[in-house]
Formats: sequence, structure tokens, C-alpha cells
Amino acid sequence: MSSMNHIQEGDLARGLRYGCSTRIDGTMLVATNNELFLLGQQNREKFFQQSNINHWAVCRLAHGADIRVVTMSDDKTVAYGCDGLVTATLNLFLCLTVADCFPVYFWSKNKKAKPRTPPRRGARVIGLAHAGWRGVSGNIVGKMVSKINSEFACNPGDLMAAIGPGIRQCHFEVKEDVLNNFFDFPKQIATRNGRTYIALAGILKKQLSASGVLPNNIVDSDECTYCLGEKYFSYRRDKTDPIEAMLAYIGLESRDL
Repeated sequence: MSSMNHIQEGDLARGLRYGCSTRIDGTMLVATNNELFLLGQQNREKFFQQSNINHWAVCRLAHGADIRVVTMSDDKTVAYGCDGLVTATLNLFLCLTVADCFPVYFWSKNKKAKPRTPPRRGARVIGLAHAGWRGVSGNIVGKMVSKINSEFACNPGDLMAAIGPGIRQCHFEVKEDVLNNFFDFPKQIATRNGRTYIALAGILKKQLSASGVLPNNIVDSDECTYCLGEKYFSYRRDKTDPIEAMLAYIGLESRDL
């Protein structure tokens, strides 16, 4: 189990659980190939059982910035073509896979969600975003904050955001095609020995702050998937085909579980 497997109690986020699997849990990839899909599914089901996760929805990533609202009617389903999930449903865990891209976790700090559609009582809102360089370029975290506000009337100042493990600037070397997307963040770009590196986590923090999330409400795991080879899969480091990936998850449990 990952050391990021948090169970937080108290006024901040009663019943909140969020974290990320590790390579010892096996690949969690949501693949299109049937054989690979079954392998990832078997590993996910084992992980859910070990983690006491009974209700879940998982993304089949598009490597973009689309976000979907899910409810218990989406239990044990794959949400295709999106890179973020949001819910105000208790006991429903949001899940997606990562292998250098960052999982970014969201939860409302104190106030209950106020859905603009028929009420889903008793739950705060939670969200989970997949932030690779394309998602960062598309400001997926800003879109997540806007989605939570528009769907659940949750003020950005009431949101917490946590940046999970991902590839850090020390190893995220880029060429011009990627670099061209990030000139608005010059302080997050470094050049060493003629090579260019980008700090995606630093850009995520800037985007979160610009979206209204308070700086003190943003936390960072400070973990690099490339550096921590014994703990995490890394697409850039491992260069496996097919990709091996971890499972990021977040859920808000009712008190009587």
C-alpha cells in the first residue's frame, strides 16, 4: 500500500481518504486491449478489496482536460474520454491511472456541497484530475475548480488541493513542441547543459492559486515517480510497452462505515 494512503479525520475533511497505489500493487492500466484490460482490472479489484473500497468509478484517460460528474449510478464503471471526475456522493471513490502524470486531489474543506441539480445530501464535494503536460497546458486544475463551483456552488476558497506523485523538473526534459505551451511560466523552466526542463508541479500550484484556491490550501507530496523507482512506475524511466501505471483514488466515507 502506498504511504500516500491517507485517512483524514476532524473538521478539515471527516472521512476523507485519498492516495495512490505503488508498483508492488501491480499495473492498474485501463487498457483497450482485452488481455491487458483484464490484468489491470484484476489488480484494481484486488487493490480495492485490500483498501476496503466497495464503490468506485475510474477514468479511461484521453490526455486532455475534460471533467465528468459521477454519482452512485456510475458505480463500478469506466468513464471513457475524460481526465477528471467530480462527485458529491458519499462512499463513491474516484479513480484514475498515472505513470509520471500528476494526480491532483480536491475536496471541500468545511462546507457541504450544494448541487444545482436535485440534492445529494450529506456529502462534501471531491474531485480527482489527471495532469500530464497536456492537461497542465489545458489548465485542467482550473477547469476542475470551475466545474466544482458551477455544479456544486462550492467557493474556490473552500477547496483543498493535493498534488500527488509525478515526474519532477529534475527529470522532465522537454523539446520545443512541449516547451512552446509553457512560456507563460518562465520561472518553472530551467536549462541545464543545453537541455530544457519544466516544473509541472510548480505550474499546477500557480494555476490552482489563479483559480482561487488559497496557497495554504495547496499541499504537495514532493514525490518524483522517476526518482522513486522502487516505489512507483515511471513511463519515462521504465519505457515499458504497454505502460505500467498506478491507481490514484479519493473518496469521502460516511461516518458509520
